Amino acid sequence: AAFDFVGRSAVAFPKAIAAPQSVDWRSLPRLLQEIGADALLVTSAANLLIGVIIGFLGVSQLGRFGAVAFVPELVVVAHFRELGPLVTAIVVAGRSGAGLASELATMQVSEEIDALRAMGFDPVRWLVVPRCLALVIVLPLLTWIGDGLALVGGLAATTVITHMTPRAYVLATADTRTMDEAVGGLPMDLRVEIGERRRQGQRLEPAARRHLGSDRQRRVERDGERGEVCRGN
Repeated sequence: AAFDFVGRSAVAFPKAIAAPQSVDWRSLPRLLQEIGADALLVTSAANLLIGVIIGFLGVSQLGRFGAVAFVPELVVVAHFRELGPLVTAIVVAGRSGAGLASELATMQVSEEIDALRAMGFDPVRWLVVPRCLALVIVLPLLTWIGDGLALVGGLAATTVITHMTPRAYVLATADTRTMDEAVGGLPMDLRVEIGERRRQGQRLEPAARRHLGSDRQRRVERDGERGEVCRGN
């Protein structure tokens, strides 16, 4: 049943583009309100608490090595790449997804879906496409808002229990934020792969320069030792 629904939905999107009048576009603002604005408080609170937890854990673990300065980077990397999209998706699925499923089930029981078929409408295009489109629009926005609140939570946790100033935390966060961490809408595996490739490329050139410099230094030292031996002879 699940695969059948996914297949019907995948087929409905091209048909909806070809025939826009077969989609209930008037329900889209209401769905954006229900899925996005009404869920903003819950998703924001969840991401804020996750940021506080990451900050506390980072201070407790990195503080033993004197590396509290890396806590902002830990918050950014952990939340922007992994926990932010995951927590937001779980909250939206549990709150809005359950509400949408119950709404469609109620329409099925009350025979409203059968009435749509009798009038010549495709229920998947009329009901499912607007809801999927609303989720696609709202989820990245909720994720980015949650990322910002997670940074606030990490800032609060770090500045309260350490001597790091808010300005130092903000500067460290600004230095850490790169494009692959800020773009929360990309697929997680693709985003991580892009980030790893970029970091490998950024680290490769300095490492090569250090290796070349060390080789030159060793050659200079060997030549100096040989010159001293020759002068001694």
